[in-house]
Amino acid sequence: MKKVFEKFDTDSDGKISVEELVRVLKALDKDDSAPKAEVHKREAEKMMDVVDKNHDGFIDFDGFMDVHRKGVMSCEILGAFRMFDIDGNGRIGANELFKALGRLGENCTLEECQRMVRALDSDGDGYVDIDEFMAMMTRTMKLVEYF
Repeated sequence: MKKVFEKFDTDSDGKISVEELVRVLKALDKDDSAPKAEVHKREAEKMMDVVDKNHDGFIDFDGFMDVHRKGVMSCEILGAFRMFDIDGNGRIGANELFKALGRLGENCTLEECQRMVRALDSDGDGYVDIDEFMAMMTRTMKLVEYF
């Protein structure tokens, strides 16, 4: 894990900045278009909000290990979010959910997808963003662990 941390910490200062997270997200995505760059920046800032416990704007190795142990920002969750975020704008609308679920073989109506989005949309903007998706996924994982 120390070597992975060092790959993220490109300036070798012992901590990961938002800019370094953005570089990692860009490298993982291979899409460096301007709209996608903004999505990467928002995702990195949200990750920082969750992980940066002392609010200094950086993730130290202990924080990095915390994330790894807890699995809060796992690649699987981000990958799942990106699968549903078809247009790559950092949020999932009912139409995107409908299309993604259809590709997965689920038989949902658009109206059902609209209800699902409303149920997860805590800020009322009509979309599910990464925070709302993360909250739903981590709640689900905790329930699974409980049972």
